[in-house]
Amino acid sequence: MTGRSASIEAINKLPLRKAYDAPRWLRGDRPVHFDELTDYPTQLQAEGLNNGPIKLNIRFAPDLFTWREKGIPI
Repeated sequence: MTGRSASIEAINKLPLRKAYDAPRWLRGDRPVHFDELTDYPTQLQAEGLNNGPIKLNIRFAPDLFTWREKGIPI
């Protein structure tokens, strides 16, 4: 597409996404297993006496944010 004009013959429409179907968001339509949330197999494992917290990044839909609630059952 260079020059002063371009001719577009057809546009392929992408299918619409479902609500809360964003990539990497925590699913809300079913229980989620921890292995679906980990990036590598040993992410939820620790050894030794003085370990730091085990971190797991989870993304929620903005309207499901629970900072005023008791949290999410695990």
